[in-house]
Amino acid sequence: MATKTPDAKPIDRVNEKIRIYLPLLEDENQKVDQVETVILNGNTTLIKRGEYVEVPFPIFEVLYHSGRYPNL
Repeated sequence: MATKTPDAKPIDRVNEKIRIYLPLLEDENQKVDQVETVILNGNTTLIKRGEYVEVPFPIFEVLYHSGRYPNL
């Protein structure tokens, strides 16, 4: 039997930041300033490749569910 605590708060993942790393693309001729573009709700977010960055949880979800980054 599960019990609920009255002070339990729902997890607010919308404002949560996730630390991710997108590796550099090896096939590209230019290996500097590589970015990944994510468009969510009409807003464009540029994520720099090759370094750790913190992104909002909804952006992480888009990248994760795209299937292009199985290591996230």
